[in-house]
Amino acid sequence: MREVARRRKAARRKRRATSVVAALTVVFVVAVVVLGLVGWRATMRITGGQELKITDPAAPGYTAEAKPTDVQLLALTNSDGSLATMLMLSGGAGLAEPVAVPVSAGLVVWEFEDAGPATVRDLFSDAGVDVVALRLGVDLTFGIESSAVMPIADMEPLFRAMGPIDVELPDIVYSVDETGERTIHYPAGPMTLEPDQVAEFLSFTGDGEAELNRGLRIKPVWEKIIAAYRSNPDVIKTESEVSENVPLWGELAESKNKNIDVDKLVQLVPTKVIPLYTSPPVYLDQVDGDAIPAWISSYVPFPSAAFPGQRVVVNLLNGTTDNSVLQRVSPRIISSGGTIGMTGNASSFDVATTEVTYSNPAADERAQAMAAELGTTATKVELLPSGVDVQVTVGKDLL
Repeated sequence: MREVARRRKAARRKRRATSVVAALTVVFVVAVVVLGLVGWRATMRITGGQELKITDPAAPGYTAEAKPTDVQLLALTNSDGSLATMLMLSGGAGLAEPVAVPVSAGLVVWEFEDAGPATVRDLFSDAGVDVVALRLGVDLTFGIESSAVMPIADMEPLFRAMGPIDVELPDIVYSVDETGERTIHYPAGPMTLEPDQVAEFLSFTGDGEAELNRGLRIKPVWEKIIAAYRSNPDVIKTESEVSENVPLWGELAESKNKNIDVDKLVQLVPTKVIPLYTSPPVYLDQVDGDAIPAWISSYVPFPSAAFPGQRVVVNLLNGTTDNSVLQRVSPRIISSGGTIGMTGNASSFDVATTEVTYSNPAADERAQAMAAELGTTATKVELLPSGVDVQVTVGKDLL
């Protein structure tokens, strides 16, 4: 009997324990539901009663992250490891086809933080391609996402596949010999480049040769190189580093439009000559800061920043029923120092006047400049979406 009683007591304790656990579980579930409801209501109050996740692109309040135009840098080196020349490539968002931009090793990048002016050639020798990409991005006012190095000799199979090519030089290209005497390196006028001369032609920077002159000299050659590459990309085998870090080089041969004029795929960065008042005078080539905003709108339409704070992040919203208005307005945002981080629809499609708002006082100057460009004034508000510096809501006044 005692054994039976003991078993019954044990069974009763077990049932009570099970009941307590079950009751606690129910209480916990109810609490979670209540807390979730309270949190949802609090969120609705914070956001003005709107759902945060709107998935219909045609609905008011829909926003999505804007993908930046991808910019990559390919550095081509001589047999001794020095920088021969570079090719900057942009593609992706805002561009139907990748664009190749030759950049001279003699281009001067200007001051940044504690570093003074330096030629790209010297900077590459001292600090490597990643620092070159950063410093170029500072002067160009947009970020270069990735970079790679390739010996220019690796392109020789492509040069041989082209065969001899005819070019027209607009100016005499000079060099300086061992005695310091200035001699003609390439005469002005028509000339034929043999395959084994192409690498030297691309990498040579003439004595006193301006970046613009050099660009005009080598642009037709790069056009022929890229045309040959698009015709038979298997002629040249790229290293894995190039394929991984500069995939736009491969995409040049995977064009959606095989009939596009190659001269549209090769563009030049706007540059200017800066005289140094020395004796004898010295002239430096650098990026033309006045011309670069318009250039960016065509070839890097959605730039990222080269370093934090270089550009303000903009939430660009359409407050009208015109679906094309953002495309027309975005170049003006970019030229005013913005980068479009988010884009989509305003809470209403009946906004009469374009609105520019900002919350961080540090963004005041850029916001006011952006507003002036759009014909309005910027207003400081308490809160903007996370990660956004300026919000632009396009109204009917810009239609």
